[in-house]
Amino acid sequence: MVKFRILAAVTLILLTTIGGLAQEQEKTKDEVIAADVSNVLERHVFYTVYDFIAFKVEDGVVTLFGQVTSDFKIEAYKKSILKHVEAVKEVKSEMEILPASTADDTIRYIVAYNIYNDDRMLRYAIANFPKPIHVIVRHGRITLEGVVGSEMDKRLAESIARSVNGVLSVTNNLAVK
Repeated sequence: MVKFRILAAVTLILLTTIGGLAQEQEKTKDEVIAADVSNVLERHVFYTVYDFIAFKVEDGVVTLFGQVTSDFKIEAYKKSILKHVEAVKEVKSEMEILPASTADDTIRYIVAYNIYNDDRMLRYAIANFPKPIHVIVRHGRITLEGVVGSEMDKRLAESIARSVNGVLSVTNNLAVK
């Protein structure tokens, strides 16, 4: 009876360990997929400062989030991921297509131009592709997404965006790294 209990305990420990290893391997696989997906998206020809893409990977399924300026970009991103990342089982999209607007296009262009041509922000314009600051415009409302090197740069980008005529509001989601 004691041998049976010991054997049962050892079996339970082994099963728990094997289950944990399987979960760890799946997590590691998803982490590898995430790194590969990130590389594909960052180098995608259609990914600009006027779009913002985020994603999650769960059990080999990639779900895209964010905003894009044209609907064709979503399908292009999905095809590129499926073509270049072998372990991906499926790509889903929960992306938002920004409404077409000449006024928003003008604001988008001027804000990005002013940010990337400001001498104090020059380091973000040089040798970075894709650009680290994304300018999302919807009905005159700007959202800044991406990463900057300091709190001062974050506030400067916001100030530049606010100074453009036609801007109704600015949401600053820039992360400081």
